[in-house]
Amino acid sequence: MTTIRELIDALAPESDAAPSAALELADGYHALEAGFRLAFGQPISSDSTESSPLTERGALSAYALDALRRWIPKLDADTLKKLGWRHTPIDLAPRLAELAAERRKKRKAAVVAEPCPSELASLIDDDPDDEATYRVLADRLIQVGEPRGELIALELARAGGGNTDEIERQAATVFATHVDRFLGPLADYLPDRNEVWKTELRWRWGYVHGAKLGIDDPGDDAARGRVAEMLELLLSHPSGRFLVELSIGIHGVYGSRGDLRDIIAVIARRAPPTLRTLHLGDFEAPRESDISAYDVGNLAKLWRAVPRLQTLIVQGGSFSLGDVVLPEVEHVELITTGLSAKNVRAVAAATWPELRHLEVWFGASDAGGNAKLSDIEPLFARTDLELDHLGLRNAEITDELCRALVDSPLLAKLNELDVSDGCATDDAARILTTPAFAHLESLDVSENYLSQAACERLEAVFGTRVVIGEQKDAEDGDGDRFVSVGE
Repeated sequence: MTTIRELIDALAPESDAAPSAALELADGYHALEAGFRLAFGQPISSDSTESSPLTERGALSAYALDALRRWIPKLDADTLKKLGWRHTPIDLAPRLAELAAERRKKRKAAVVAEPCPSELASLIDDDPDDEATYRVLADRLIQVGEPRGELIALELARAGGGNTDEIERQAATVFATHVDRFLGPLADYLPDRNEVWKTELRWRWGYVHGAKLGIDDPGDDAARGRVAEMLELLLSHPSGRFLVELSIGIHGVYGSRGDLRDIIAVIARRAPPTLRTLHLGDFEAPRESDISAYDVGNLAKLWRAVPRLQTLIVQGGSFSLGDVVLPEVEHVELITTGLSAKNVRAVAAATWPELRHLEVWFGASDAGGNAKLSDIEPLFARTDLELDHLGLRNAEITDELCRALVDSPLLAKLNELDVSDGCATDDAARILTTPAFAHLESLDVSENYLSQAACERLEAVFGTRVVIGEQKDAEDGDGDRFVSVGE
């Protein structure tokens, strides 16, 4: 009869066993550790009056684990993922990191360098929407036999009208003929190559204009790092040289455990000068993830890397802004279930002289939204901002915010005010119907706690300029009032 030790030897990496043997070793190890009567298909005595079987069980367990450790340097990512599900006491991170480095090296080697005159690249960096520069670039690239020049010319022609169907056909032919040049290893991250990926690449004038990177594999705890890997590849690929819009969606297991630190590090290190729009946490809540379950992380190191950013949207349950300096940003949305007092103070003190649209979600106090009125009041006191739209949403202190706005120099400049999803009462409605707010072209008070009479007063003052929507009923919550989005 074959002994368990002999069965372990047959599954060891020194034998002719396939890598799947590592999984059998892990299962046998757990059977031994858990005290099962069978391990590796063989019975083990559990007679407590004899010490030898118990001693032998421990020795066999250690023997199996040692064999499994010797397998780790030989395993591929897929087998390591399956091994990770078995929760053996072996740190798989070093081998996963080694495989990731090998993938990056291999894929980097597959990327073909392309010419791009520095003076034209600089012009596009300054104005990525200038068609004229791309036309000159197309001519230059065609002259040196670079296929991207033809693709740029065709896509510009398609944008200009003409025989759109014929131009579309020609462009598709050029792309298909040189797909290894235009995509190369990027193709491995597209949904049609791997259903796990939810990547979307939007092309314009021969380059990737916008990218949404995401993955949705509920069984893969290691998937999160692959999004950062794909982003680094995109930003080092010629096709991503003039990326303008970037959004990050679900980046790992369902609910996106863990923050975006790896992704943020890549953006901070490799963000192209053309980047104008950044959306972190681009997912549908709560279908894809609860907002509170999506950690963003520390954003402080980003700001120096994206000085030309014009639109910033951050959605997540936990993040840290740091000292925000965005000299060209015009549109900012901070969507969260609990904005800390420190973050609110960062918003109030931020350097963004061109800001026109600001939307801040305060969130619930039991979800980390511990800001007080005094934290946001410095924003209301600023005279250097020309805000057109101000959103003070999902706040427990909506009444106080409305009251503080009355004397704010921001109010007279505003055209739109949004205080939806909060805890506004009829006191807020009384304040909002005073002459200080009469100039507003749009007022959103939906999803608050306004009475029918208060809603009618608002409609009498603002008419169609006010959005009443549905109102919450405090009686439904035993008299307590809650923000609309708390998880």
